[in-house]
Amino acid sequence: MTLLLSRSDIEKKISYPPTMRKQAKLPPLRSDLSMSVLNTYRQSVKEKKRNEMKQAPMLNFDIVAANKGQLADPTAASTYEEGLALKEQGELEDAKTLLLESVKMGIDTPEVYVNIGEVYKAQGMPIEAIKYFTKSLELSPGQFGDGVWGHVGAFKQRGECYLMLAGNDETATMKAAEEFDKYMQIEQPEFDDLVVAGKAHLDSGNLTRSEELLQAALQINPNDAYLHFNMGELNEKKHDVKTAKFHFSQALACDEDFPKPYLNRAEELLRQQDVPGDENQHLVDALNLCLSVLKLLPTDGPLHLKISNIYDRLGEAYVDSSLAMLTRGLQLSLPDEVMAGAYCRRGVIYIEKEKLDEAISDFTMGLSVDPHHVESLLNRASTYLQRQADGDAHAAATDYETVTSIPSVPPSSLRAPYIYLALWYFDKRLDPKSSYTGLLEKSFHCFTQAYFKGEPLTDHKEKLMVACAVAMNFYPLPEGSPDLQYEELAARSSLALKLLERYYLGRRRLEPTAHSALFVEFQNGCREVKGFGRFHDALERIKGGNEAAKGKKKKK
Repeated sequence: MTLLLSRSDIEKKISYPPTMRKQAKLPPLRSDLSMSVLNTYRQSVKEKKRNEMKQAPMLNFDIVAANKGQLADPTAASTYEEGLALKEQGELEDAKTLLLESVKMGIDTPEVYVNIGEVYKAQGMPIEAIKYFTKSLELSPGQFGDGVWGHVGAFKQRGECYLMLAGNDETATMKAAEEFDKYMQIEQPEFDDLVVAGKAHLDSGNLTRSEELLQAALQINPNDAYLHFNMGELNEKKHDVKTAKFHFSQALACDEDFPKPYLNRAEELLRQQDVPGDENQHLVDALNLCLSVLKLLPTDGPLHLKISNIYDRLGEAYVDSSLAMLTRGLQLSLPDEVMAGAYCRRGVIYIEKEKLDEAISDFTMGLSVDPHHVESLLNRASTYLQRQADGDAHAAATDYETVTSIPSVPPSSLRAPYIYLALWYFDKRLDPKSSYTGLLEKSFHCFTQAYFKGEPLTDHKEKLMVACAVAMNFYPLPEGSPDLQYEELAARSSLALKLLERYYLGRRRLEPTAHSALFVEFQNGCREVKGFGRFHDALERIKGGNEAAKGKKKKK
């Protein structure tokens, strides 16, 4: 590296006030310009020494006067200045248009390319930004202006652009670390530079260089939460768990609100819709943010549940991770309003793993916290039916009865419980310890409730009709009305009577040998039901009247 200005040249440019020039014992007072030139000299010496020590590939800068104003076309200068003004105002698209136009008009300086690169970077277009920062660095040798040697800030800017690409380019983080090192070999790094560069080296796996930079930053500011977090991750990768925990706790001690922005960002990602071709990327990003925050809040039970939920959304491949997070979360302090749901979720995972006893145990634990947790009741009932141990059928019926008693349950969730209960009561009708009529009345009630909730009853037609006949006990026929007409009956219970009519008249046409046991039970009138005989007679008269009417039509 060649220094074109000697020390004597520098000293000539240092201006001293006339009254102070001859006072040798006092330090000279220097103007801003002279101090700038002197600092330039000192910086050049430092750079030369760094070159010799590190033997790093560097640009061979020459210190010469800037030729910034030498533009071929005055209109180009005006266009450039207007573009800069728009950039400062945040009008990035218009600024970019004018800056690019100024290049076409003849401006070919590092400054214009740096500004174009900054606009692209601000617009989230790092690849384009890198191209223009690189162009600026290609023009930098032999130029020096505004106190920025070779526009070395472009190295830093280019490094930040590579970090923006880190999610899509596996080598981007390593490239970013290299750019930051180039910048710091020329410029004295500030605190933020050390932290960002240390993080880049950490992510690229260069732990030694990362520790060197982060320790230097720690000497400048030992009370920065983000710095301590990165120190924690560094020691975690070095398998120094004790030191890692210390730095994670220090991060929270420096700023108790430090995790909030990361959790808020995770929530935003979880609300996003899937992107075609990259369906789970927002979930993966949210997961990584939450796992990072978990290092700061290792005893936060709800955070464990949130992470478990993300694993669930990522699919079956993450079921073990979800289970581990749920188990850890349930070991920590959880609010009652979420504990029942957490046990229920773990129970569902146990069902998928065919661990039915563990699943039932978890549903029971959740119900001990919230006895009316609908999802736990429904899942425990279905698990009882799947296990089929002694007493499980009765236990399932008990859970379903509880579900049907809860007013807030949506209709779609009540179909299965009502159908099960209808069949359960029906099948118990012949139990000598139970009331035949009472159980069939309950069965009919559950059948009708399932029907009203949208459940088709085609598969249970015969059982429904027998239960329906017995349920007529709920609609007793008036005394002394042997000739009660069908219309009057229909007015009392249209659903019950229409179903009875369709079933009875349809099955009666069959040969006796084709009649099922249930139809015989139905036809016998369910002797315990008062008034059924008159209803049976009414149906017979309707049948006879319909057949007579059909006969008259045929004769005509």
